[in-house]
Amino acid sequence: MRFFNRNPWQIWSAILKAVGGMGCLVVLVWQFALIGYYSIERPRKPDAEKGWVVPIPWTHTSYGTIEESASLLGFGNWFFLFFAVLGAGAAIERFKKRV
Repeated sequence: MRFFNRNPWQIWSAILKAVGGMGCLVVLVWQFALIGYYSIERPRKPDAEKGWVVPIPWTHTSYGTIEESASLLGFGNWFFLFFAVLGAGAAIERFKKRV
């Protein structure tokens, strides 16, 4: 119950830092898992029959679909979103300690 005896800004700071940190970690692990999967399972040369004609970023010349390439690049946006949440929690803590 010690957690609830704190000031509201301390609770929000802890929640934001926890959500932001865990989100960054999950997105990072998921992105590396996808990079590994695409590097292992996708061909090194374009395969028009299956629609794998777009080079997938970060896989060193594995080919896939446009959607796969876009989803892998989109994970970077999610990482920065969670990083901003983590930064907001840290900023609240620093601001309140200063005041």
